[in-house]
Amino acid sequence: MGAALPEQIAEEFSTALSQSMLLPASVLIIGIVASAMFVGHASSQRKAQAGASPDRAEVTG
Repeated sequence: MGAALPEQIAEEFSTALSQSMLLPASVLIIGIVASAMFVGHASSQRKAQAGASPDRAEVTG
């Protein structure tokens, strides 16, 4: 039951396993960076709206 991998594929299998761990980690990092950008953009928009003077405020509708 506990047979080892043949030597011909052991190195390739090890490389494939290590690369398969890198993909989810990179997707997670990209997601965190994108989330941080959205949060930063929203807070900067709120600051800009709060500091706008009444004569320069945009009217929508």
